[in-house]
Amino acid sequence: MTCFKRLVLGVGLLGMADTALVLAIAGGINLGTLLPGTVGTLLVAWAMVTPRTKVELSFLHQWNLKAFAFLLGLVGLISFLTVQGLMLYYALEGANADSEGADWCIVLGAGLRGDNPSLTLRRRLDKALAVVREQPELRVVVSGGQGPGETISEAEAMRRWLLERGIAPARILIEDNATSTIENLRYSKEAMATAGAQPDARVIVVSNDFHLLRVRILARRIGLNAHTIAAPTPWYLLPNVCLREFFAIAKSFALDR
Repeated sequence: MTCFKRLVLGVGLLGMADTALVLAIAGGINLGTLLPGTVGTLLVAWAMVTPRTKVELSFLHQWNLKAFAFLLGLVGLISFLTVQGLMLYYALEGANADSEGADWCIVLGAGLRGDNPSLTLRRRLDKALAVVREQPELRVVVSGGQGPGETISEAEAMRRWLLERGIAPARILIEDNATSTIENLRYSKEAMATAGAQPDARVIVVSNDFHLLRVRILARRIGLNAHTIAAPTPWYLLPNVCLREFFAIAKSFALDR
């Protein structure tokens, strides 16, 4: 087996192991969970069954389907690395963001386990709680509808979590209809306006670090004056959520209006 095929085999095995680990630890079957294992299986199969010849790129000398597929894959790889770089930039910016002077804080939903916040959502709530405690005049919008397998809405679960930690009910505004990031932002903006927020109100949005690029894109698209604050993501979920977020950003860029 050539060095290149050993590399492909190793990457494939890592992808399969990643999917198995995340399914065992975190549960939740979604694109980000399954894609590494699926791609890994295909890479392992390719490395094991293809002839033991060196990789050659002579097919690029002429325009054909194989050359087109190669170039398409190269464009995809460059796009993926570019998006990951931008995600890292906004994650680092969000980790050092200053919430002073904000009028509202929006916390985006991230799934429940029954009626309890998921680990990802608890990270967001921990960060939001620290911000809200530092600024007694700041009001908070908890945003998220009720998904499959959830006994209450994400917004209601977040409201209860904040109440249990001493946040006054009058400071919490519920938005419990959103089912996507753009709906989180749009419906929260509408709820704040109904509650008396000024059109130029300074808003901070709390979400996980990997999510902030998409939040900024969509907030700008709907005219929300938003700054982002990063909540940390569990290390073992990073490969999966970053992979899934690439496709989510592509979808939002093209379709979310």
